[in-house]
Amino acid sequence: MSQHTPGPWQISGPSSGKGSNDDGGDYAIFIRDELPTGVGGDVQILAEVIYQTDTSIYQPVEANARLMAQSPNLLSALVLLLSDCEQGADPFDPRCKTGSVDKARAAIKAAT
Repeated sequence: MSQHTPGPWQISGPSSGKGSNDDGGDYAIFIRDELPTGVGGDVQILAEVIYQTDTSIYQPVEANARLMAQSPNLLSALVLLLSDCEQGADPFDPRCKTGSVDKARAAIKAAT
């Protein structure tokens, strides 16, 4: 399993459009390295979600940024659900159907 930047991931945006390379409307996905005191810390940008990808193409950046920021939580939940299904959860639980388990395994494999 490959490592990803641990969460929580946060979002910031939309950008103002006031910077030299900023058309406005973009969102950043970031983590904040907390200091040992639990306050402050450095911000590390993980990704930027671009609002305008062409002169007439605009993306749903806030929704995309929120989904991206929840990736570590979604992966953890999926791993836990798959573990529960593989360890003898109720065979009639609809979450544990073979197709669902196969999709969960494939998604985890693709993400890790």
